[in-house]
Amino acid sequence: MSEEEKQNQKYDEEKEQEEEEKGYKINVKKKVDDTYKESVAREKSQDKPKEESQETFKEESKQQEKQDEQVLPEVNFPIFVSSLGMQAMMNLGEIENPITKKKEVNLEQSKYFIDILEMLKEKTKGNLNPNEEKMIEELEYQLKIKYVEKKK
Repeated sequence: MSEEEKQNQKYDEEKEQEEEEKGYKINVKKKVDDTYKESVAREKSQDKPKEESQETFKEESKQQEKQDEQVLPEVNFPIFVSSLGMQAMMNLGEIENPITKKKEVNLEQSKYFIDILEMLKEKTKGNLNPNEEKMIEELEYQLKIKYVEKKK
């Protein structure tokens, strides 16, 4: 009998004695061979990188969220209206598409954004301060002029 087997047997005997003292006894004996122990050890070592990669992923996600928070401007009406205007200008070919790095004309898409601005102006009538009202009216007017010029 090897030293390890002796230690396992001693442990089992101590457990049995402890269980008898507590008033319950389990009569199931398991024999664990070395191949089982090796497979368990391999599984544990394979689980560690998964846990580490999950931790790394969580840290990277937190860092990305912090960067996103720093980059994004405050959400307010003028910024929202400006973003719609920028989309319309980009589709009119007035400014470069940041993804393709080209000036592209898509009149249908630009008309869509102009229509959104017009609808927004109508739905918010009476609820805007004078600066916001002036901003949306001027932007809508400028975009309509550019749209008509491109359509010719």
